[in-house]
Amino acid sequence: MKKAYLISLLCMVFMLPLQADDFDLANSEFSEGNYDSAIQKYEQILNSGYESSALYYNLGNAYFRKGNLASAILNYERALRLNPDDKDIAHNLEYAQAMTVDKIDSTGEIIFAKWWKACRNIASSDTWAYSAVGLFVFCLIMLSVYIFCKPLWLRKTGFSLSVIALVFTALSITFSYQQKQFATSVSEAIVFAPTATVKSSPDNSGTDLFLLHEGTKIKVGSRVGEWVEVTMQDGNTGWLPVSAIEII
Repeated sequence: MKKAYLISLLCMVFMLPLQADDFDLANSEFSEGNYDSAIQKYEQILNSGYESSALYYNLGNAYFRKGNLASAILNYERALRLNPDDKDIAHNLEYAQAMTVDKIDSTGEIIFAKWWKACRNIASSDTWAYSAVGLFVFCLIMLSVYIFCKPLWLRKTGFSLSVIALVFTALSITFSYQQKQFATSVSEAIVFAPTATVKSSPDNSGTDLFLLHEGTKIKVGSRVGEWVEVTMQDGNTGWLPVSAIEII
């Protein structure tokens, strides 16, 4: 088992320079306007098991230049999950979404929930994890100051800072966990069919509720056979064929 793990690790190490070369080559194809070739090379890198926000972002740009709105939005969304504080990704995603047919008003969200998400999205899961480690080390240092230092003012300062650092450590761990869950969740999808009829039940005989068009973002729920329950941003629900969507 250990031998197999070492072999896999060595393969990953040796593959990194190759992926970097392939990424540079794909970027060159993109800059020269060869978008089909760039898309093919970006997709090959993804198929090899490597992913990054830059890779998804560039792939989204290539699809956008080709006029494939659904694929562009899908890859922008995937890029933003890995790097939620990147303003360029957010801007391109918003621009692409503005070009979709469906204009769905989202349901109201309480101010605290918006504030919490905004704070969480300041950094990625890894960044929050590193912050938690640094804050915890600082907490231990301040706790040592409180325990071992004799001046009263210094002990009070050490105790206060250790408590504050512990609170922010807990917040960083929470944000890191939530960002990781969000990045790996399968609760959202993009409509890929040019038009998709949302049904009242998971079968073709169900009542037609409304139409969705490619590029629209939806939440996905339970799955029944080849059908999946979907929820719009305005709260309306229904069923779509699995083939009509692509999970973010």
